[in-house]
Parts: sequence; C-alpha cells; structure tokens
Amino acid sequence: MNLLNKYEDFVLHNSDRIASLETLLRTGLLLLPGRYKDEEVRSEAIYSVLGLIALYNDIVIVKELLRQGRDKTASGVPIPPPYSLSNVQWLSAIRCVELFVEIFAESNLGPNRKWGPIFLIELVKVLLRFRLLQKTNGNILVYQDVPPRETNSSNSAPPSPSILSSPIEEKTTFGKKHRKTLLDLQYPDIHSTPTPTSTLPAKSTTNGNHVYSNENGNDTGNGLTEENHINVVGESMVDGNVAEKPSTMMSLLPPPPPKNSFRKIVGESLYILRPLIYLVSLRLYGRKSWKPYLLSLATDIGSRICTGPSSELTPLENSEIRRRVMLWFYYFLRSPFFEKFIGDDVIQRSYSRVEKIPLGFLFRKFLDYLMVYRSHYF
Repeated sequence: MNLLNKYEDFVLHNSDRIASLETLLRTGLLLLPGRYKDEEVRSEAIYSVLGLIALYNDIVIVKELLRQGRDKTASGVPIPPPYSLSNVQWLSAIRCVELFVEIFAESNLGPNRKWGPIFLIELVKVLLRFRLLQKTNGNILVYQDVPPRETNSSNSAPPSPSILSSPIEEKTTFGKKHRKTLLDLQYPDIHSTPTPTSTLPAKSTTNGNHVYSNENGNDTGNGLTEENHINVVGESMVDGNVAEKPSTMMSLLPPPPPKNSFRKIVGESLYILRPLIYLVSLRLYGRKSWKPYLLSLATDIGSRICTGPSSELTPLENSEIRRRVMLWFYYFLRSPFFEKFIGDDVIQRSYSRVEKIPLGFLFRKFLDYLMVYRSHYF
C-alpha cells in the first residue's frame, strides 16, 4: 500500500476529526486580521489550498460510497454518479481556486488585465457544464458539487472498506426477497460486469426518465433485485405523478432524454452561458451600466421558464431549481442596483453602529465579506 492509499484509508476512518480540523482552520483564517486587506492574496492562497485538501477528502468519501453502490449520503444528500463525477470534481476544484486566481491576477497584472484569467475560468466552466449536459442526455444539471462529508452521529458513520465485501441485508420487494453483494455493482475498482439492460422493457415517466420493470409490470426500485434489474433514476409513477422511491442504491446509467428535451436543453444552455454573457457584457458596457445586469437577469428568468413547471420535474430537479432561484438574491448586491437603491453609505453607517454591540466584530467581519464580494467578480 503506497502513501496515497494509506492517506485515503486514514481519511475513511477519521472523517469526523479531519472535517473538524478543516472547519477550525478555515474559520480561523476567515477571522484573521487583514484577511480582506493587506494579506488578502496570501490568506486567499492558504484558504484555496485548504479548500482543495478538503475537496480531495470529500472525493475519497464519495468514491467509497459509490463503491458501496450508494447514491445518497446518510442524510440524503445526492451523490454524483460515476458518469458525471469527473466533471463535478473539476467544477468543485475550480470553485476552490477561482477567487484566488482573480485576486492574484489583479495584484500582479492590474485591475484591467485580470479579466483575461477570469474569462478563461468561466470558459472552462462552460465547457465542463456542456460536457456534463451531454453526459446526462440533456437533463437538468442536478449535480453541481461534490457533497461535503458529514459528521458522525447516531445514524451516520464514516464508511469502512470492510463494508465493501459484505452483502446487502435482505429486503422485501413486492413480496420477494433479494440478497446481492455490493461488489456486484459496476465501479472502476470493481471488475464485475453488470447485467445488460438492453433486454429489459422500459417505461417512461412524465419527465422522460426510464424506470425498468419486471415481468409482472412492477417497478423494480432503485438498485438490484432478484432479477438483477437496474433502476436508472430511482423514480416511478404514482397516479400519473413522479414519486421518488426511498433508496440508497447507485444509478449506474445516465437518464434518457427528458420530455420536451429541446426546450429543457435550451433552458440549461441559458443557465450554463449566463455567467459568460454577464462577463462579456460587463466588459463591453461597464459596471455602472444596467445592460449587463438586465441581460444576466433575463437569461436566468429565461432559463427558469424553459425548464418547465414543477410538475414536470423530479424532486431532485425541483430542489436544484429552488437552489438556483435562491441565488437570485445576489442581484440585490450587484451593481448598479446596489448603488441605486442601497448604497455604500448603509455599510459605513452599519460599521459605526455595531461598535457597541456585544460580539460586534463578527458582524463587522460579515460587512467586510460583503464589501469584498462586491469588489470582486467571483
């Protein structure tokens, strides 16, 4: 066992302690004096390195869960399936370093030339997301980040390699019992071959996702059954509506193209291109112009309209759409809306008012973060 394998084994068995240490270091770095001023480049470099280390540790845990055939963490957070994990890893890694790249470029190249590296980062993210859209056959990009590790509790524990060779406990499915070994699942480190699904009859839900059924016409569920059927998306139809089945088994195959695929692909394309549209228009018209602001907002709204009503989406897709809509809150902090309707005077007055508040330094740190957010692109 080489050094890297030993480290990964250590992460698997000490997930809680490592996560606590990472949180302590990153939180302490955020509260350091000069974090957003004189030492911003250095502190952001350290913060990015810590973020990459934490991401690698998260990937170790995620791959272990995938080896076990899981598609969710203990608390129900979806895990990116194997066919999309590589793209999601790169997107997460870019998010860890993009702010540092911007700050470093501004410090060394100047405020005008920093836009070159920023444009390259956004272009790479666009290409990765379009590749992910291709892999998911035009479905909504529900996997955006590698899920963070979870602390150990009464109903969750860090995965152990010894679980890999243990069989799944017997469960009853439509009156039948099944018992399969987790090593039967397809994953790069496990050299078994899954049962081909080309001969299985498939039916389509309202959103175009396939659910394989057995000879009796019953849904097999998400995972392996006695007939070795594989549920691609873990969802079924109940009275004409999409219903998510409780399961922790991994989706081995990408979902088929959705219903109204052209409209949804247009919607996802708008979502993917929106940052690039905003960046280009920002460089053309400047921060004080309303055109970049309105173009970005119109692109977000157009993307949401093209995804269709909630009734056409799966629970996981609806959750992703809600997350995107919540991010519209940041439009209140963007120029020129912020200067027009809020103004920097509000921040300056807030600084003086928190002096007499207990633990007011925490609120000042929040105000510092707010000003930094507004002064940087990422």
